[in-house]
Amino acid sequence: MTLQVLAGPSPGPFRVEGETPATIGRSATCDVSLPDDTVSRCHAVLVRKRGAWFIEDGGSRSGTLLNGVRLPKGMPAPLATGDILRIGPWAFRVVVGALPTTSTARTIDDTSSRTQRIERLGTSRRTSVSDRRLAHLSECIRRLGDALDEPAAASVALELALRGSGYARGAVLRRVAGGQAVQVEIVAASAEGLEFSRTLLEQAATGESALLTEDAEPVRHGQSLAELGVHSALCVPVAIDGPVTGFLYLDARGREAAVHADAAGYCEAVATALGLAIGALRRAEVERRRHDMQTELEAAREVQTLIMPDPVGTIGPMVYAVRSRPGKFVAGDLVDVLDLGAGRTAVCIGDVAGHGVGAAMLMATARAFLAAELQRLHASAGPAAAVTATNRFLASRPLAGRFLSLWVGILHADGTLRYTDAGHGHWFIVKRCGNLRSTVHQHTDGGIPVGIDPDAAYGEASLILHPRDEVVVYSDGIIEQRGPEGVFGVDRLLEQIIRGQSPDEDVRFVFDALEAFAGTPAWDDDATVAAVEFLGPE
Repeated sequence: MTLQVLAGPSPGPFRVEGETPATIGRSATCDVSLPDDTVSRCHAVLVRKRGAWFIEDGGSRSGTLLNGVRLPKGMPAPLATGDILRIGPWAFRVVVGALPTTSTARTIDDTSSRTQRIERLGTSRRTSVSDRRLAHLSECIRRLGDALDEPAAASVALELALRGSGYARGAVLRRVAGGQAVQVEIVAASAEGLEFSRTLLEQAATGESALLTEDAEPVRHGQSLAELGVHSALCVPVAIDGPVTGFLYLDARGREAAVHADAAGYCEAVATALGLAIGALRRAEVERRRHDMQTELEAAREVQTLIMPDPVGTIGPMVYAVRSRPGKFVAGDLVDVLDLGAGRTAVCIGDVAGHGVGAAMLMATARAFLAAELQRLHASAGPAAAVTATNRFLASRPLAGRFLSLWVGILHADGTLRYTDAGHGHWFIVKRCGNLRSTVHQHTDGGIPVGIDPDAAYGEASLILHPRDEVVVYSDGIIEQRGPEGVFGVDRLLEQIIRGQSPDEDVRFVFDALEAFAGTPAWDDDATVAAVEFLGPE
C-alpha cells in the first residue's frame, strides 16, 4: 500500500508492505516517520490482515481522520484506494496495490507562445457584490445532495459550472499525487481528449483558483494552450475536509464566446459545494465499511460460539481445556475435541485465511466435514486420511481465495499420538518430571494448508506420550498479538504454560497474560489454545 502525499511538510510517497504491522508517528523509528509536534510518537498503525488493509489510531492527541471521520482509539477501519487520510499537517491519498504507471489525464507544458498569462485569483480581480451573491450558490445546488457516488456528484457540478460560467468544455479531476508535478485523473468530462495546463493545476494545488487570460507580453515555452486555441481557462481547487484533492477545470477555445465576467466566483461556489458533497459521501462510506465489518464479525463470532466444544472435559484417558477468543479483524479459528470411540480422542485446531462471515462459514463447514471423516475412520487409521478427504472436498469448491491451516491429532489409549500438520505448525509437547514441566518443540511437515490443491497429499507422524504429558496446540493470534512491548511471542506463551499444572490452568494463564500484555479487550486476531493431557492407560 502507498500513501501519496497531497499536503504536508515532506513529499513522500510512503510505501508499506507485508504482514508485519507498520507504525506511523513522530518517532524516527516508525515505519512512516512524520516529524511534527502535532503527530504523536506512535500515532497510528497500518495492519494487513488476510489481504485487506486496516488503519488503527493508537490513542493519538490530534487524532487520525479517514475521509473526514475521526477514528476511535483501538478500532480498526478498512482502507481502500482513493481514501484521504489526515495525520497532523499531512494529507495522504491511499493506494492499495500497485501504483498506476501513467495518469489518465494528459497535462501539457505551458504557459503560452503568444499573448497569454496565467495568474492566481486573489481578491483584486473580483467584484465583491457579484462574488458574495455567487458564494451562496453552494447552498442552492441541491442536486448534489441526491448524488449516490463521486462520479455522479462530479457530473452534476460540471454541468452546473458550464451552464453558469460561459465556458464551453471542462472536467472534474481527481488529484492522485502531490509533489512538483501534480498528477490527476478524470472523474467527469464534457468531451473526450481534453488536455490540461500543468501550470494551472500546480497553482490551483496551492488552494487558490488559477486563471488564464490574454496578455500583451508573449511568454514562450514548449507546447502551449495558445497552440491549442485556448483563449481562456480556469482551474478551481476542490477541497475535501481541508486538503486540495481535486480540481474543476474549464476552458474556452477558438471562436467560442468569452466567458462571463463573474465566472470565477460562480465556479468557486460550485467547487465548494462539490467538495462538501464528496466529503459527505466519503464519510458515509467509512461508516458503512465499519458497520459492515462489525456486522460480519458479530455474525461470524456467533457461528464460532455455537460450535465450540465444552471448555473443559475428560474423554477416556485424557483431560482437555480449550479456549478461543475472536479478534477485532477476523473470526475464523477452528477448534474441536471428539470422542472417536475405542479409546481414541481427536483434537483439531485450524486457522482460516479471511475475515467475517465467509471465513466463519468455511471454518464451520471444514469442522463439520472433518468431524464426519474422523468418525468414519477405522480404529487403525490415522488422521491423514480425514485431512486428505477434507481438503479434496473444500478445494473443489469456490472458496474466494480462502483456505485454512489445520492440525489434527488422534490420541490412543496406550499413549500413541498420530497427527497431521497441514501448514499449521503451532504446537509443542509439555513433559513432566515431578512438579517440573518442560516443553519440547515438534518439527512437522504434513503438507500445505487445506483448500488450495485438491490433489495435495498429506502425511502423518506419531509419538508416544507418557502419563501427564501434555499436547498444546494454538493459533498464530496468540503469539502475534501486539502490545506496548512489541508482540507476545512464543517465549511468553511457553512461560505461562510452564507455570500451570493442568490444561485448565495452562489455558487460563495464557489468556490472562495475553490480556495484560495487549492492554486492550479488542485483540488483533482470533486467539485459540487447546491443551490435552494424557492421564495414562485406563
